[in-house]
Amino acid sequence: MDKNRTKTIITAILVVTLLLGVAAIVTAYYYLQVKDVTPQNTNAAQACGCYFVNTTDTLKSCSDADPKQAFEYRTGTVQTNGSCSASCDLRTAATLVNTSTTVGGSTTNGSVISCKANNSASAFGCIDLSVENPDGNRYANSITPTTPITIKAKFVIPSSVYVQGQDFYKDFSFLINGNKVSVDTKDIVTTGTDQDKSFTVSTKMTGYNGADTLTIQAFGNTVTNTQLTSEACLRQLAIAQPKVAACTKLNYTVALDTTTSKPKVSNLSLQLGGLTTEPKSLSVTFTAGTGKTKLTTGDITSYYSNGTVSLDNAYLYKSSNFTSNNNFSVLDSETSKVDVAAQVTVDGKAIDSQACALSQEVPTKTPTDTDPTVSCVCTNGKNLGTMTQSACTTAKQTQCATTPSDTPTATNSNFAVTNTASLACVERTSPDNQVTYTIRIKNNASDTQNVTSVLDKLPLGFTYVTDSTVINGASATDTSTVTVSTTGSTQSLTFQVTGGWSVTSGSTMTITFKALASSSALTGANLNEVVVTPVNTPTDSTTLRSQASVEVAQSCTAPDTGLFDSTLAKIILSLVIIVIGFIMYYSELGEEVSMHIMNSSVFEGLRLQYLRITKPNRYFEEKTVKKLSNRKKN
Repeated sequence: MDKNRTKTIITAILVVTLLLGVAAIVTAYYYLQVKDVTPQNTNAAQACGCYFVNTTDTLKSCSDADPKQAFEYRTGTVQTNGSCSASCDLRTAATLVNTSTTVGGSTTNGSVISCKANNSASAFGCIDLSVENPDGNRYANSITPTTPITIKAKFVIPSSVYVQGQDFYKDFSFLINGNKVSVDTKDIVTTGTDQDKSFTVSTKMTGYNGADTLTIQAFGNTVTNTQLTSEACLRQLAIAQPKVAACTKLNYTVALDTTTSKPKVSNLSLQLGGLTTEPKSLSVTFTAGTGKTKLTTGDITSYYSNGTVSLDNAYLYKSSNFTSNNNFSVLDSETSKVDVAAQVTVDGKAIDSQACALSQEVPTKTPTDTDPTVSCVCTNGKNLGTMTQSACTTAKQTQCATTPSDTPTATNSNFAVTNTASLACVERTSPDNQVTYTIRIKNNASDTQNVTSVLDKLPLGFTYVTDSTVINGASATDTSTVTVSTTGSTQSLTFQVTGGWSVTSGSTMTITFKALASSSALTGANLNEVVVTPVNTPTDSTTLRSQASVEVAQSCTAPDTGLFDSTLAKIILSLVIIVIGFIMYYSELGEEVSMHIMNSSVFEGLRLQYLRITKPNRYFEEKTVKKLSNRKKN
């Protein structure tokens, strides 16, 4: 074989080897790129956290707590030993205001507890939100309507999306009671560099009249116009409205006098609320009857006890008890109904008494032997006075307080709730963003028990599909069964019907509904949490809570790993290429294959194109010779 022929064969072998190598590199790159967008994100999956909560009369342990009630949230990563790197020591919690609690210890008003974050599988962008006073101390439970506050949120760049040298956040905002508040650039403090960079954003507010709660959520808008938030940056505080003294209820009984058949008012009571101290003086001006006669009492503090003023018929029909020297006999002429309104004055100041007005029908039946007059007494000993048997029955329904002996002892409930999702992974775009959640509530008690309501907290960025609820196999309308509450990007569903649901012993109540993952859903595992409220006290409250995890990803159908992620696969591929090269170079088979390749029209076409680019003169010479040769053959 001459040198030129040998050189050509070697060139052909190198070309084939090069093509195989390029194909391998392209294939490996493709699969490696596919892996980057799969749900399996090790950085996001390793996130963890805890939060600090101040206990109250209704919040006694972490099983009662919700992250939005936390005054401080801390995030970290799961370490090799399974522990969380976040410091959750009570002694390191922030200083509180608006509470007498001492951090790390308990007082008469409560204590601080540290709770594990339940929805911490996704990488955090926003890692803490605080509501602070001018001194920088955090509010624990509530504020007053005029409290000046500073709202602060801390953002970091999630490690799973960090790109060296590129900006990540474009701007920041707060959603406060449904109203968006943009953060001014002067209120953004940046610390650290590169991946360790953090952003503390803040805004100041005051004045919350008319609202019972203050709900705040922080958002970071990325350069790709994606809003990032997390449960760490959703906060809710009670707004303690000032107490306003008011008369909240007026009640009395109307019966026909057995002798005169005139309507008589007895057992009149007034409910007073908002009194911060015991009244020093108390009087009432009654407007009675169609003639709107004014009857003003003298000082009646002796008739006041624990927020209630009680006046019997002996007081109401004695003229000396009223400044006008008149009494409730002005109502004797009423034939169809008795109207009475009350204006209460406490310590010389008239209080709001709009709720204290009542109209009662005049009985049409004249008392007879079949409706005898009786001394009406409640089972708890309270004396309602002398009246007819029918009037007594009516009076007892409204004026006899239920005592423990009147109420049968209820057995404890024993429900166990489970929550499952129809899909392990959803995407953020239709039609692959819909998941069906199934809630099963089993009654493990020995008797029938009732469920008052079921609360379901959807993951951040998930929305409820209207009229998708099915309860025990039957479709349920939203208007009568489902209440949807939206806070920022989070929805909560309350399933409730009048009278609740009865679940027999050993039976299971099933609720299914559908939800959609929106563009604001967090990448990684997202928890849907459910809490069941029974009528009777639960044997174990922990069995009333459950959660279902759904992975949110850019693509749920991509393979979990690339073909060439394995080191062994890469070594085998490299050896195959080298062996093919040796065979092609040293064996007769290689020479034969090379000759076939060189004589093929494809190779000839590629060679001519190569000459056309690198040696145009030679290309045109060979092209001309080939055309002349073809003419001679023809």
